Amino acid sequence: MRSAAVVVGVGLLLVGTVLDRTGWWGWAREITDGALPVASLLVLVAAGLLATADAASARRAGAVGAVVAGAVTAVLLVRAVVDGLPGPAAGVLLVGVAAVVGGAVARAGRVSRGRHRVGSVAVGATVVAAAVVAGSVVDLPRGTTTDAPVTDAAVVTRPAAVRWSWSAGGPVADVVPVRGGVAVVRGTGGPRTDVPFDDDEDDGPGDEVVALDGTTGTPRWSFGHGRQRTDAVVPSPGGDTLVVSHVLPGRGALVTVLDAASGATRFTVVVPTRRGVLHLTDRVLTVLEPLPAPPSSSASRREPTTYRLVAHRLADGAQAWTWTPPPGCALEGRWSPTLGPPGRWTLATRDVGVTPVDCGPDRVLTGLDDRDGSVRWSVPGGPLVTPDGEVVTAEPDVTALPDGSGVLVGGNPARVVDAAGGASRPVPGLGRFDLGATRPGPVRALALSDGEPTGTFEARTGAIVPLPSEAPGECSTREGALAVTEATTLRLCGLGSGFGLRVDAGPVLPVDLGPPALVDDDSLREGLLYRRSAYVVVPAPGALVLTTTRTDPATVVGVG
Repeated sequence: MRSAAVVVGVGLLLVGTVLDRTGWWGWAREITDGALPVASLLVLVAAGLLATADAASARRAGAVGAVVAGAVTAVLLVRAVVDGLPGPAAGVLLVGVAAVVGGAVARAGRVSRGRHRVGSVAVGATVVAAAVVAGSVVDLPRGTTTDAPVTDAAVVTRPAAVRWSWSAGGPVADVVPVRGGVAVVRGTGGPRTDVPFDDDEDDGPGDEVVALDGTTGTPRWSFGHGRQRTDAVVPSPGGDTLVVSHVLPGRGALVTVLDAASGATRFTVVVPTRRGVLHLTDRVLTVLEPLPAPPSSSASRREPTTYRLVAHRLADGAQAWTWTPPPGCALEGRWSPTLGPPGRWTLATRDVGVTPVDCGPDRVLTGLDDRDGSVRWSVPGGPLVTPDGEVVTAEPDVTALPDGSGVLVGGNPARVVDAAGGASRPVPGLGRFDLGATRPGPVRALALSDGEPTGTFEARTGAIVPLPSEAPGECSTREGALAVTEATTLRLCGLGSGFGLRVDAGPVLPVDLGPPALVDDDSLREGLLYRRSAYVVVPAPGALVLTTTRTDPATVVGVG
């Protein structure tokens, strides 16, 4: 029985290693470079097999080695469980560790027949208890789901009255529209600032993504990863899928793809860099995968890491295709598509993956068909190095249009590129730092001037359309948020003692979002430059959703 426990435990360790594609192994690689977990597992397997030998000295040495290696492996696994990062394989590995260590220790000495039975029973009980505990805690941080039917209500762009109100119980970091309503990122670490998330800050309570029904405001499902703070959320253009990104130790990222209707996890993937989540369509998610560095001609010079794109099918996470840049070109591992919502490191377009490729002194923007990875088009993405050798920028500003029909490329002037065919049009008057917030939905992208919204631009023509004149009163763009649809101009702003919503030039509708935060002009301007206002206006299925990121606890309101 005791030898059988060791053998079964070794088998479970092998099964867990093969089963786990993205959970504990990806997490462990980021913090230890893979050496410690690999070494501890190999030592554990060797020690366990040594403990099955007939020689007493071998059994004792195997037991000691199994205890030490098992303790190291268990600490890594438990730490990963607490952080909320492992996949189901972590449970298999935990049970395997318990079986190997229990069987090896029971084999360590000569015992009578009665004690032999007691030891066998103890080993069996340990394995069963480990299996029960592992099964109950490994997926615990994932959250709850629902099977309730989703009401596919129309997107609200001209609201009239408050329909519902929901208290987040903490600060809100972001809101994005999904099928049936909105997904809200709420946390417990105090109000969020407009500065991009710093993954070096101290660990604290984790974030939770909560889906609210757009018609009623009822929570449908929730999702979290233990103590991890959500770095970005981005819905697919059709709203059926929601991608949630968490920063890993070592600046990698754990990306989870959820069904937006039920909250069920479809798959997870670990990427080598926080900014390695490149593109989302209605069919695939493309991420960066490192390639082995080519042999260097100089022993003293290490070649930089190069990458390829890997597309995962949204339905099941299976690999759909891969794409490697042509000779002389490379994918930049630290490329950041955008600095603001709805996903700081992710673009979303309908059926074409868009990625910038560095080719010598120039950058090329490439569109890939999301069905097979074939190149649909390539357009100049701007110089990397000027003729006199000056480096222009290491990271291009590329932002998806709210409707997923194309991308904005920052520059002097900026350009809008059609995602389907690659047609490129300059946007006169719009420079590199003049791109406004681009939340998904039936809204127009904003043009900024000195950090202030001054207009929207028409994707079909590349022309900037001035904003409608603000109606008299205290509800102004300067103090609030702005969303412009094809038919309406929506302004959410602070009113001294509360908040208000103005549709076009109509009367101000009072909205209770909690006590306004006191901020100065400099912090407001900084927020606009980061493409992230403290106030949120999201046209969504069932309601126009309003909130603010600077109150704690925050209130989310649906207006219909």
